[in-house]
Amino acid sequence: MSFVNLNVEYEGALENLGAKRDLLNDALLVAVDDLTAQLYARVQENLSGVVLERRTGELANAVEIEAAAFVGAVCQSQVFIDEESPEWVIGMTHEYGGTGYYLIEPVNASVLAWQGPAGTVFARRVNHPPARERSFMNSALEWIEPLAVDEIKNVIAEVIAL
Repeated sequence: MSFVNLNVEYEGALENLGAKRDLLNDALLVAVDDLTAQLYARVQENLSGVVLERRTGELANAVEIEAAAFVGAVCQSQVFIDEESPEWVIGMTHEYGGTGYYLIEPVNASVLAWQGPAGTVFARRVNHPPARERSFMNSALEWIEPLAVDEIKNVIAEVIAL
């Protein structure tokens, strides 16, 4: 379902927290929610001209955010495009690039037409090259990783210092 996840696992690393464990869990939920909101904003920014030009807005509108929650000892959240969404395939193609050439043929006309450098071009079919990778999600995750590491370290240090 998702492209990128933020996960924080600390089981075993901080076993002596005692009463502070609930405080840490609450603080991590807040921090991971904030980081996820920043990640979502960066993905939206990437879809608004930084990585891809926004045309219809359908791909950007398909990006969802899931609030932070604990699954066992892991605090996680997600920024994703649902696999059931028609935009999922488009998003995956942009994110990872195409796998090979593909044939384009006209559907509602006898020929394809587009504007080339020397004017209008007509063709019965086109063997289109694979789409190049234009990562809008993983590049956002790479951007936020150092911020997330610093923020989580600060949250843990603040709770321990209480």
